[in-house]
Parts: sequence; C-alpha cells; structure tokens
Amino acid sequence: MVCVGASVQPASTTKSRRRQTRFSKHTGTLQCLSPMTPAQAPDLRKRPRGLLLIAAFKLLKGFSLLCVGIAVHMLVKRDLIQEAQRWADLFRIDPHNHYLNTLIEKLTTVDRNKLRELSLGTFVYSTLFFTEGIGLALRKRWAEFLTIVSTAGLIPFEFYVLYNHPTFTRAFLLLVNIGVVAYLIFEIRRATQIKHASDV
Repeated sequence: MVCVGASVQPASTTKSRRRQTRFSKHTGTLQCLSPMTPAQAPDLRKRPRGLLLIAAFKLLKGFSLLCVGIAVHMLVKRDLIQEAQRWADLFRIDPHNHYLNTLIEKLTTVDRNKLRELSLGTFVYSTLFFTEGIGLALRKRWAEFLTIVSTAGLIPFEFYVLYNHPTFTRAFLLLVNIGVVAYLIFEIRRATQIKHASDV
C-alpha cells in the first residue's frame, strides 16, 4: 500500500522521525502526516486563563473562609450578648431596635460547641480551597482531579438546597460549580490529547 504525499528522505531521517499515517476514505489510500515538531506542539507548561481564573476563585474562597474561621474562633471565647451590645453602642444603634433584640435573643440559644465545630469546619475547607487554588495556579494535574472530585461532590447537595430554598445566589453558585467541573474535565482531556500527539 502506498502513502500519498510522501517525499523521499534519507534513511537516517526516516529512522529518527516516524511518520503518522491516516487512511483517507475519499481516495482509499494511506496518507502520510508529518510528525509534530517541537515548534508546532503546544506548550503544556502554559497556564490557560480558565485555570488561573478558577485558581483565583478558589484562593478567594479559601481566604474568606479563613477570615470567618478566625472570627468564629474568637467569638467562642467571648460573651456573644455583650459583644452584640458593644457593637450596637459603637454604631449608636437604638437599644430598643427590633432587629437588635431579635439578634440578642438568637445569641442566647447559640451552642458554643457548635461554634467550635463551625470554626473547625471553616478551617478545613479553607485549607482545601488554598490547596486547590495553589495547585491549579502551578498547573498540577492532581489539583485538577482534586478540584473536580471536591466540587462535583457538592453539586447534588446544592441541587437539594436550591430545590427547597431557591434563591438567585444559590442558582448562580451551582452554575459556576458545574462550569468549573466541565471546564476542568475538558482541560484534562485536551492536555492528554496534546501529550499523546507530541509523543507520536
């Protein structure tokens, strides 16, 4: 069977550079494809903007949860009612304000053990988001898989919460997480195809 479009090359060049063949349905012949040169092959070390955007989003979430965790941890050791009254005095809020009194009533039922659990949970998730963000920024494959698993695992729960308590913010965050998972899967497949093509 003859390769169409093949040019005669020295034996040394033929041995060092293998040609990839493709069967053409139109002509019924094999067509020789020139191997991808290093200049033509995309650089896998380049960081796509989508990955950098997701990394920045993860780092922002990690920093936000870190601040929340520190604030909750500090509140555990203080009298919540006195803190609420102190802030009300600082901002000159009327002591008879309905919302202030409602807040104070709810603070009386707050369990400090739950606050400690909330603080610990925010620190754990903050560490996870920081890990994902730094790994994605450094273009690490394990970070892409970790982000896919952790984000996709929360999507069913987000669907459930959105169904029972629909809000625009919850719907937007759900769409963002679905988009993140879809993009990372696409990026992993694209990088794998490019790597296989460059190895031929």
